[in-house]
Amino acid sequence: MKICLLSYRGNPYCGGQGIYVYYLARELHNLGHEVHVISGPPYPEVADGVRLHKLKSLNLYESEDSLLKNLSRLRNPLDFYEFMAVCLGTFPEPLTFSLRAYLKLKKLLSYHKFDIIHDNQGLGYGLLLMKCLKIPVVATIHHPIPIDRDLALTQASNLSERFKLKRWYSFCTMQNLVSRRIERVITVSQSSADAIERAHKITRSKLRLVYNGVDIDFFKVNGGVIKEPNSLILVNSGEQSIKGVPYLLKALHLLKDETEVKLTVVGSPTPDGQYLKLVKEYGLGDVITFTGRRLWSSCC
Repeated sequence: MKICLLSYRGNPYCGGQGIYVYYLARELHNLGHEVHVISGPPYPEVADGVRLHKLKSLNLYESEDSLLKNLSRLRNPLDFYEFMAVCLGTFPEPLTFSLRAYLKLKKLLSYHKFDIIHDNQGLGYGLLLMKCLKIPVVATIHHPIPIDRDLALTQASNLSERFKLKRWYSFCTMQNLVSRRIERVITVSQSSADAIERAHKITRSKLRLVYNGVDIDFFKVNGGVIKEPNSLILVNSGEQSIKGVPYLLKALHLLKDETEVKLTVVGSPTPDGQYLKLVKEYGLGDVITFTGRRLWSSCC
């Protein structure tokens, strides 16, 4: 088969983005399929034999000077829309990527006849345009974003914050509509399947369960390492309250005077962000280590 994988972001440090796409594309290629990945920035790593097609975007959330680097592109209607949508406090990337991917796909169809299009939780309206190309469209939903929205709204401290959150998460309406109109939705656990059925109102017959796996050639038990008592490890890809890290830090604060405890965080804290402020406030600098971020391939 010729398979086209779509990922509106391909961050190689993020499990649901670049890492998922890397392994899925690699294993499909190893099974004998021809795999093409269309991704927006940050771009994923891909295995040998997998074709990567990089789509440009304004990438306004990546760095403060992203707009200055792309001012000339605002003449393009789609880029101008992306800029204005960010200025208004929304998150346009799933939509704008899906439209750019549709245009890219139409060009690729001159050379490649794809048998299936597999979207990685972008769920933009462009997927409905792709259905007009008479190619089956499926999508992976790792976890329904409306749950994150509802949790964030619960934690909002005032009406202004709730308004900003509702505006930011407005793309959930699009994802609800699109997810119900594509051929199949793939998810990674029974818990996610149940949550998706409730949040997106998707019928159970449309859902397919394909569990996440572990690369046992890479992740191995190292018998030569002596376990440290009271030592914890946390893998954290982003600094968001809904991930519960502030509660873990508060628990460490309560425990550190009663027992020796150590926490290793695989990841990097945001400079002047919430995590570092809490570490300082709770006096945890001597019990917490941040490893920073590294590509998995650099650890081999």
